Amino acid sequence: LAVRQGLYAALAGCAVPIVAIVRGDAIGAGAVFAACADLMLVAESASIAIVDPAIPSPLSPDALEPLLSARFGQAEARDLLYLHPRATGTELRARGWRCEVTASDAIDARLQAITAELL
Repeated sequence: LAVRQGLYAALAGCAVPIVAIVRGDAIGAGAVFAACADLMLVAESASIAIVDPAIPSPLSPDALEPLLSARFGQAEARDLLYLHPRATGTELRARGWRCEVTASDAIDARLQAITAELL
């Protein structure tokens, strides 16, 4: 529903920079929300799952692929949607994803630094 109503596209097009912090599990809509942010900061131990086969969801890979491709590129979007539907921050870093991955105990300090840079 949120995809059809343009919620994620509006978030991605917001004039104010949005920083998403992923500390734990971001599954489904939470993962898409984080992916649409201008900056996504992910803890090494956090888990991202756009589409989790174990959880019924109206989020379809076909509907999400254009949105995620615009943010991360087609290869990375397809990787997360079809090949590796669940990934930790450490796994995202190893695959070269365009999001910042940091140690779980350093995430607050990194957020402070990012906020200071943006202001």
